[in-house]
Amino acid sequence: MCDEFFDLLQAAWKPHSSCSPLPKALILGCGKSFFNEKLVLETTPGKAAICSHVTMVDSDLSRIQEMKCNHANHNNKLAFITTDITDACSLDCTLRKETDASKSPTFDLILDDSTFNAIAREQDLARLLAVASKYIACGGMLFMVSMHKPNLLRRLLTGLDLERRYEFSCTWVHPENGGKEYSAVSIHFPSHQTEGAPPCACEGPPVDPAIITIHLKRELELYKKLQQPLLTAQRKATIKSCFQAQNQDLLGTEQAYNSLYSPEERTFYVYSEFLQHLEDSGETKENPGKISLFQALAFIENNF
Repeated sequence: MCDEFFDLLQAAWKPHSSCSPLPKALILGCGKSFFNEKLVLETTPGKAAICSHVTMVDSDLSRIQEMKCNHANHNNKLAFITTDITDACSLDCTLRKETDASKSPTFDLILDDSTFNAIAREQDLARLLAVASKYIACGGMLFMVSMHKPNLLRRLLTGLDLERRYEFSCTWVHPENGGKEYSAVSIHFPSHQTEGAPPCACEGPPVDPAIITIHLKRELELYKKLQQPLLTAQRKATIKSCFQAQNQDLLGTEQAYNSLYSPEERTFYVYSEFLQHLEDSGETKENPGKISLFQALAFIENNF
């Protein structure tokens, strides 16, 4: 997945990048991957370096030592740190020491490819988001991979109290080599555009992970109240009968919404949210405001 991850990252970062300088990156949980090298080197034609410098953090000392040996030729562009990202104090002290900084350093890119796959551990995810909010520079981006579908990720990432403005996107990826599908998630923290804007979290006190944990637990509970998988044989038959009763190939979005979800489900998944997810999925691009039976079944299978 290394090449795919590189291409997705490059595409996600491009709208927010400037001509110079190249961004600095922080990788959380680097493992033994050679992906970090791809970020700072032009390894193949058309795969130009994305970053000027990459700092990698992992809790396994032996792994970090092995990575240092494997990448000894690029020590000026790669740094390896052993610390626990769930320990905010230890992480901050280690990063300051490594960067020889009097205050917490910031990075243009932070990459993580595992925490979002352990969503059941809300506290770990909350700590990751708090770390990102603290160490990402204004205009920077957090990029992650998750095996969870965009419907759950959108719910978790909406309305987070990160003490700074952010925008996010979730893309469901179908690997060309037939591998396991996954979500690519990017969270962008825009630069200040207006005079007198409040300071970013990176300029003020750290975000409280406990507040984020409360949000995540609440959204997970709401999500679980919707039966999974939604597209059961009974629901599929009900949806088909609704289309047949109207004797139409297409239904209006509000009519489709009322047909797809029960009254109880509509109390958790409101119409405005349905419209937004429908727009994100692209299902109504050909027929704005309307949806076919095939599109309705595909949407409910891949979303709420």
